[in-house]
Amino acid sequence: MIELYHGSNLFIDKIDFTKCKPYKDFGQGFYLTDIFPQAMDMAIKRTRIVGSGSPVVTKFLFDEKLLSDGSLKVLTFDSPSIEWAKFILANRKRGKDKFVHDYGGLYLCLFCVVSFILCAD
Repeated sequence: MIELYHGSNLFIDKIDFTKCKPYKDFGQGFYLTDIFPQAMDMAIKRTRIVGSGSPVVTKFLFDEKLLSDGSLKVLTFDSPSIEWAKFILANRKRGKDKFVHDYGGLYLCLFCVVSFILCAD
């Protein structure tokens, strides 16, 4: 099991994809990192932007076996590439369909600031 963190202005007891904003680098999803200080920085930033609540880092446990057992669609980026850049640009493009890909599941960006992104199917 790996510990993953999500920084926000409130405690997250259940992931709700309808509250996730579209047009982010990896699309509409729930962004997590395995770096606690990074999650805390995001919590502070989010609290400042929203103007309410207080910085909170919520911890989630993730079974790494799910990355290879076939139960999730996993798209992995090991390093910056043309494919990675096109993927991000397509997700940021406004006025498009909800998804520009068929990866409802998990994106794993091994060199990114935010490492894990859960996306709704």
